[in-house]
Amino acid sequence: MPSVNDYYSAVQLRADQWSALRESAISIKREGNARRVARLQKRIEELFESLALIEPFWAFPGMAAFDHMRRQFEHGNLDDLSFAVSRVTRALTTGAYRRRHIPLERDSIDQDEHEDEALLSPEARALTKPYFEVLIVDSVNEHQERWLKNNVTRMRRPEDPFIYEAVVVPSLEDALLAVLINHNIQAIVVRPGLVLKSRADQATLNRYLNRARGQEEIEALQPE
Repeated sequence: MPSVNDYYSAVQLRADQWSALRESAISIKREGNARRVARLQKRIEELFESLALIEPFWAFPGMAAFDHMRRQFEHGNLDDLSFAVSRVTRALTTGAYRRRHIPLERDSIDQDEHEDEALLSPEARALTKPYFEVLIVDSVNEHQERWLKNNVTRMRRPEDPFIYEAVVVPSLEDALLAVLINHNIQAIVVRPGLVLKSRADQATLNRYLNRARGQEEIEALQPE
């Protein structure tokens, strides 16, 4: 079975990539040299490609927001991109996404940003509600996935002793990978019609599944 280090290596890789994306997004909008701009564009494209492999397994910022940031880059909206990526990176670093909604639009006002978790006293931090993510395994389209997540959000109540968000993946292999790399996942819901195989990058998938020694067991499974 994977060790605790396996979780944190994935977390650290993700944090490093978001930090690199933030630095590149800030640099490219200030850069005047065409050659350096081209290098930064290539770097940002590579970072988006790399992050696209693992972002589906995390609730924040979510694939809709991630894809929107990618389109901002493709359309040359560099100020909006820089703002959104900086806000995501800060929220991941401080853990603020665990406590509240993080607006990513440049014209939004984040009243609570100065109260980010990393700046709170140990006593104040101890009073914050625990956060976890619910993994839903179901092969659905984009509209259905949004409906599922909205339903989970509507179920939350102010009196709940914790805060939770949903992550939706389409297959058993995706679910295994999500559990291996996302330590926030504390509950799993498997809906009818389970699909075994993932459409994700197979090299990445196999590396984690082999580490968990689960590939042979998956191959032996037969749909009922």
